[in-house]
Amino acid sequence: MTAIVCHAYSCIFNYTRERCGADQINVAVQNNRVFCSTYRNQEAYDNSADDDNLGMSNAVTVASDPLVECRASTCFYNENMACYAAAIEVLGEHALDSTETRCKTFLPRDSDESGVDERFELERHAD
Repeated sequence: MTAIVCHAYSCIFNYTRERCGADQINVAVQNNRVFCSTYRNQEAYDNSADDDNLGMSNAVTVASDPLVECRASTCFYNENMACYAAAIEVLGEHALDSTETRCKTFLPRDSDESGVDERFELERHAD
């Protein structure tokens, strides 16, 4: 599994200010932005009359390392629409919706592999 460091503190799945409590997250791409489409704003969720329970039972109670489905097919870490980075970092400290988050780990594939040191550096610090 890929460990998640999440700075989207207003997300209903954010656990202990940085850990994700969702069972699975989805990374999406829209207009060249790579973001966490699983993000749900806590305040909007609390005030919603919608019966979308997001597959949760009594909110998030345990931190986990969710499975990461990734639609960023041009990302170095994407293999068959799954993320295989040791850890990913999601930004969005003041996000109001999912498109205001960002997958900081997204790394475009290089045809010349010029960014290979940066890729391994991330994995080295993921522990």
